[in-house]
Amino acid sequence: MSEGLSLYGMIALTHVARDHMRDYHDIELLFRRPFALGRPTESDQTLHTIEAHLASANTAVLAAVYGTLNHWCVVKQFDEHRAYLFDSDHQLHLPKSAFQPQEFIEEGQRRRAHLQPSSIILLNAVSDPIK
Repeated sequence: MSEGLSLYGMIALTHVARDHMRDYHDIELLFRRPFALGRPTESDQTLHTIEAHLASANTAVLAAVYGTLNHWCVVKQFDEHRAYLFDSDHQLHLPKSAFQPQEFIEEGQRRRAHLQPSSIILLNAVSDPIK
């Protein structure tokens, strides 16, 4: 049974996507992993980082959902209580609490579905590629 695409597999695919979009569509894709070198130090830091990123035009967030699905999805937007997803398994939303690192959530309050901060990839599309 497959556990889906690993973080390093997804990083490799972002390079393929970046090259394709640059070569065939004159769009530069910029990727960043805000928690690659360190975990969040506050419970809402992950959520605030994603919300701030999505507030800009031409952005998206790739995130690995663990616990119930164990796969990647695209976070589209947030409302007061939920994150809305573009997801191949038709999961339409996750509660905002799924974006808090497990160590900030009391054991009895932990959800099955959660995101791991190191597996969050922020994407920006720039229509005038860097030459």
